[in-house]
Amino acid sequence: MIIQKFFPRLARGILALFVRRKQFVLLSLLAFVTVNISLICLIDRHHKSYPPSVTAPLKSCQELIIAQKHDGFFRRLHHLTNSCPLQAGMNSPPTRLGCFTHNPTKPPLSVVRYTSPQNNSPAFCVASCRSAGFAYAGLQGGVHCWCDRTLPSSPPLTAGHCHLPCPDTSSGEAANYPSCGAALAVDVYNTGAAERIYKTLTSLNTDPWQLDETSDVRVVYVLVLTGRSWRHIQRSFRLLYHSSNYYYVHVDKKSEYLYSKFQKVAQLLPNNVYVTSNRRNPVWGAPELLSLMLNIMQDLLTNFPSWKWDFLINLSETDIPIVPNADLIRILNAHRGQILVKATDTAKHEFIKSQGLGKAFFQCDDYVWLLGDRQPMDGVVIHGGSDWLILPRYFCAYAALPEQQDSLVRKLVAWYANVILPVESFFHTLAYNSAFCELVVNSNLRFVNWQRPRGCSCRLNQTADWCGCSPSVFSGPRDLYRLHKARLLHSSSPTSPQLQFFARKFDSTIDVAMVNYAEVHLLGRELPGMQVILNFSFPSGNSSLIVYPRGTLDPFGVSCEHH
Repeated sequence: MIIQKFFPRLARGILALFVRRKQFVLLSLLAFVTVNISLICLIDRHHKSYPPSVTAPLKSCQELIIAQKHDGFFRRLHHLTNSCPLQAGMNSPPTRLGCFTHNPTKPPLSVVRYTSPQNNSPAFCVASCRSAGFAYAGLQGGVHCWCDRTLPSSPPLTAGHCHLPCPDTSSGEAANYPSCGAALAVDVYNTGAAERIYKTLTSLNTDPWQLDETSDVRVVYVLVLTGRSWRHIQRSFRLLYHSSNYYYVHVDKKSEYLYSKFQKVAQLLPNNVYVTSNRRNPVWGAPELLSLMLNIMQDLLTNFPSWKWDFLINLSETDIPIVPNADLIRILNAHRGQILVKATDTAKHEFIKSQGLGKAFFQCDDYVWLLGDRQPMDGVVIHGGSDWLILPRYFCAYAALPEQQDSLVRKLVAWYANVILPVESFFHTLAYNSAFCELVVNSNLRFVNWQRPRGCSCRLNQTADWCGCSPSVFSGPRDLYRLHKARLLHSSSPTSPQLQFFARKFDSTIDVAMVNYAEVHLLGRELPGMQVILNFSFPSGNSSLIVYPRGTLDPFGVSCEHH
């Protein structure tokens, strides 16, 4: 039936029903209204620009997005002062080295090329190459920016060979940087960036920076939790717990059941377990995740003076220790004051692209909205990798406390306000460009179960502005063998740079055998139920099965193992 003829025929049918059976009039009118509203909704939905699974932002949110775009903060090139002694050259203006022949089949600078018809300029190109750690930047063809680690081998040409104007060169810049190369010539600059060699656990000085060696280091675990799998989380917490460490727990706003359960844990263990009431709804990859971490650090440093911790370690509900606490403390004792963050094996320019660091995002209405392209940072080299961190106390204070922040921290925080997956690169970038750059170790002691392309199904979603990958849950004989190899490394090579103390992801609802294996064979514990199972009543009257491992005195049933 043609849609234009549908409504006249429906109206004639209603009239016929009114004549024959008046009692059906109301029902017919209701049907007419329902069909009409459905059609209007269908037409309206086709005119929306938002993906079908995402609602349009509220008016206030729309206004915020428009304000962000009009402000243009993310479109401006931001200059930062590098505090790392190894990167002092990045604080000086770039040096123009001359005009060189550009062979299209064998470019003199060839590692990476950026094409920017609107933004290309010497400042843009140098910043783009600097941020990826390249020592040399070259402008060619007016709109192309090339980066490399080595100089062209051919002798320079006369300056007149580089004559094409840049699309975005200010009048002040034009006097110093007259061109953006030519079709067969490239203008080359020294960026001042130095090649960085990552330190590993074994390459550290045997007598590292001293803080306080009168006692073992103490750890504060920041647990950012979500979901309803209380039995699995309770078990994971029992494996993690040690009376000399501290536990700061954030449960997202939507997980009320889990929040109420962990509040009872905090009541049982008030001296070293705290559940924050300042809760958020973390969105995957959202810019707000950085402010969440910084606020937690600030809270710990300001409001918990009795918590004498040396390192902060963040974990989720799917993380489980695979090495006893005593071994972890032994390693951390040997690395007092060190910043342990794991860098990606991917080249920096590829990491910048894959992380969307060339785009600006804005979080509102529990969604993350793409604002558009952004300018790079100038003066720092972007580092990144895993968002699972082991940070010393002084570095947390430097990053989170306003009175200890310098301009580098403040400008990085502002720049990362429009970055997705910010925790995967903010702390790395800050550490490697700060005065503490020589104290960074390329390790976070984690075994993450990456099995790409598994966990990357989101990349097939055409309605999403950006997608990432997620680790897989440990499951099956192959993963069991991999965990076994990780544990053997501690016995055969206790100083290996590949040491791993935590693993993810574990999920008892998918494969409880993997959790059992970790508990019995990796941690040397006995399974829940193998000794004594007691019914412990919480103050509210709710009950839970609590396990008392051998030698445990803690009433909650968590391990109080000793070194």
